[in-house]
Amino acid sequence: MFLAFLLKINILLNISFRSLCMCTYLNLKFVLTK
Repeated sequence: MFLAFLLKINILLNISFRSLCMCTYLNLKFVLTK
């Protein structure tokens, strides 16, 4: 039960971290191509 909870949090953090990286990457690309 506790492990499943940790796994869920880990997956959520992974997804949010990846989307954050993508947003930063796209913003940088946008600024550089301006």
